[in-house]
Amino acid sequence: MMNPKKTLNMNYLNKTSLALFGAAALLLGACADRIAVDGPERNLDAVRTIYGMLRCPASVRGAGTIDLTEGTGSTELVFTLSQGASEGVDIVLKIDPSLLEEYNAAHGTRYLCCPEELVTLEEQGAILIAPGDVRSDPVAVTVRQPADGTPIESYMLPVRAEAVTPGIRIRPDDAGCLLSLRTKQNRPDADKGTGFVTICYIEVNSDNPLNTGEYTMKGSGKPFIDIVNIFAANINYDAENGRPYLHCNDNVQHILDHREQFIAPLQERGIRVSLSVLGNHDAAGIGGLTDAMAVDFAAELKAFVDTYGLDGVDFDDEWSDYKPDGIIWPEPSSARSARLVYECRRLMPDKLITVYDIGHAPSGKVDGIPIGELIDYAYQPFYGTWSDGTLHKITGMKRSQYGPYALNIRGGCVFHESEMRRLRYEQFSGAPLADPFGVCLLYCLDATDYEEAFDKIGRILYDDGVTWSGRLWRKFATEPEETHANNRTAANSAAGTTERAI
Repeated sequence: MMNPKKTLNMNYLNKTSLALFGAAALLLGACADRIAVDGPERNLDAVRTIYGMLRCPASVRGAGTIDLTEGTGSTELVFTLSQGASEGVDIVLKIDPSLLEEYNAAHGTRYLCCPEELVTLEEQGAILIAPGDVRSDPVAVTVRQPADGTPIESYMLPVRAEAVTPGIRIRPDDAGCLLSLRTKQNRPDADKGTGFVTICYIEVNSDNPLNTGEYTMKGSGKPFIDIVNIFAANINYDAENGRPYLHCNDNVQHILDHREQFIAPLQERGIRVSLSVLGNHDAAGIGGLTDAMAVDFAAELKAFVDTYGLDGVDFDDEWSDYKPDGIIWPEPSSARSARLVYECRRLMPDKLITVYDIGHAPSGKVDGIPIGELIDYAYQPFYGTWSDGTLHKITGMKRSQYGPYALNIRGGCVFHESEMRRLRYEQFSGAPLADPFGVCLLYCLDATDYEEAFDKIGRILYDDGVTWSGRLWRKFATEPEETHANNRTAANSAAGTTERAI
């Protein structure tokens, strides 16, 4: 992966992408002085001031997105306190055009304030936090499409929180939330109804992502694979400017530049496509960025995601040389990885963030938020073995977000049925788990017939078999090879009960 640095073609960026990026970037300020919302409770009379903050749980702070489907859309806002009060706290939410005026002035944009008649604030925006509590119940914010045909993307919704109860202070940077509005495309999804996702890495140096779309569920017709990770772009070190940047080798760049051929067909079937980010034998690494570098690199990642119409990013902390000669670089840590995740989630509240659980995988809390709450999925990297011990190192991560059984399937998918069943069932009794795992991870699907193995996995995780189209896609191919899949008997297609490797 030593090809020259690629230059991002910013002509791909549309105006909406740039505006949403700008909106999030505006609200990055004043990061240094945060408040923790999970500290010990103290009596209101014991301190002079309690601080409050408005946030959108679907993002991190200060920004959010409302997707409108069939004319309406909604999100939720919460209000948090630095500590519990001895009496109830009243907060009121209001639409405040001045927030948007400040944004437009700072960025040269011309967003319109969403008309109040299009907005419904739950309980008219009134919030009551009970004595001792540090977090309000979620407050729904609903927006409907304008009747006059004005594109909803022309509007933003600025919401400000004001304290009614004396003694509650809200800093200016903590008081407001800018909600971007957009029409959600009627895009299908791969949800198969059992709570599991199958995530697959594609090594694009040799393989074609389109092969993942050739496997579908027999009953529902849904894609067998939910998420495809393009493997991999690199986090590289720019020695001249002393900063990290995103580097794509020729193969990765080819996939991105030809997204209509390699990415869009998968998305049109309901498969989400993310870009993996990997170290590249130099000083830059996911776990070794200063806070300022994390802000900068997260912004670059967002630009790539917007430019190439991707669904998110995946982090893999391998192959970074964190202590090269002659370069002063931060000491790598899981806390620094967590900061990068946090900054990405602030800028991309509606995108996937996934983690290959190796190296300095993110851990701990950032600004009082358990980092597992900001990650969609993570998975252990020891192919062919069961390992769930690192799950709890990713603070706040649930079993439903984690994959403890990963498979390297290049050239064929070999696995033990008993281990695959452990994702969903008790190991010895076979009873359904009350709290099952949620991720099946596959690495390196290539131009091979995987139907028999995928059919068994499908029956275990999704209560449905898997069928293959019989088409194979070679690297960068514009047309598939049509094959004649072997006819298999029902006995061979059914999930066996005998313990064996496939």
